[in-house]
Amino acid sequence: MSVKMSSSSEMITLEDPIETKKAAHKNVVHEEKNALEKSFVEQALPAQGVQQILKETPIVDMQKVEEFKQKLTNLELSFNPQRIAEKILSLESELLDVEQSLTKNLKKA
Repeated sequence: MSVKMSSSSEMITLEDPIETKKAAHKNVVHEEKNALEKSFVEQALPAQGVQQILKETPIVDMQKVEEFKQKLTNLELSFNPQRIAEKILSLESELLDVEQSLTKNLKKA
């Protein structure tokens, strides 16, 4: 904002408080954006290392598979049918809960 003095040809510039606040706010937002971007990059670097490790790690541990096969062949494993049934029922219950939750959320949308 400029104001011209009538007694002389000098111009006096006064700062508009609203524009000053807008500029300060814009600067703060820009700094926060930069800080967030830096944070995301810093977090992504370790994640990239984890992704590489996951790519290099086999999904199935073949040594354990072979050990399990050997134990099955030698009848060295014992099974508890009651425990297996309980685990299956527990998993089924959890899956039903998830399905009901998803259905409920879809109906709301």
